[in-house]
Amino acid sequence: MEEERRLFYVAITRARDKLFLITEKGNESSFLKEIPESFTMKTFMHGKSVRNESIICLNCDSQLEKLFSFCPYCGSKQ
Repeated sequence: MEEERRLFYVAITRARDKLFLITEKGNESSFLKEIPESFTMKTFMHGKSVRNESIICLNCDSQLEKLFSFCPYCGSKQ
């Protein structure tokens, strides 16, 4: 557990300006509870599923968000 905590700390300290940690409600990491409230901002998406807002690249079959006009993996236009 201590090694996982250390890796989490290393990962979050690498962020330059902002860091976004996205979790499933009710399945949050116990490490998130250790971050002081003054450094966090919680938001919720009600009734939306991220999976419903994704598409598959026709060239490389990667899963993409609808807002992408080009695939970030192969560069093909969507």
